[in-house]
Parts: sequence; structure tokens; C-alpha cells
Amino acid sequence: MINIYICEDDPKQLQQLQQIINAVIVDHQLDMDIGLASQDPHELFDQIKIHRPERAIYILDIALHSDLNGIQLADRIRNLGGWIEVNI
Repeated sequence: MINIYICEDDPKQLQQLQQIINAVIVDHQLDMDIGLASQDPHELFDQIKIHRPERAIYILDIALHSDLNGIQLADRIRNLGGWIEVNI
């Protein structure tokens, strides 16, 4: 299974992303699940640090209203040994 981790500080956009991703997973019968969808980059990083997923997709908002932005979060995840796939 591939876990999908989402960090988006706007609650409406976070909800929309979850709905779209869940619909694609169901429609295509993918072996995927949302591991965590959070507005807090620290919460997301802590979960990734604890679980250390071998295979994961990260969808990160760049401009988070936090002391940690999406690029910094991606860098921390990369330093754990994870891979980052960026789609712009």
C-alpha cells in the first residue's frame, strides 16, 4: 500500500484534496490510502518520522502559515530518506 500525506493550511482546500484523492483511489481501485491530511506541517512530519513509510506520496502546500513552509518540510522529509515527487 502507498500512503498519501497531505499538508495544506487552508481547511477548504484540504477537504477538497482529500475528496478528490479518495474518489480517484476508489474509481481506479488503487492500493493507496491517505496516511494523514493535516494543516500542521509539524504534525505531518512527526507522523512520517514515526512511521517512516517505504512508499509514499507527499502533497505539500508551499506557503503554509507556519514557521515551517512546504519546501522546508519537503527537505526534512528528504533528509529522513524519503523521496519527493513534485507536480506543479
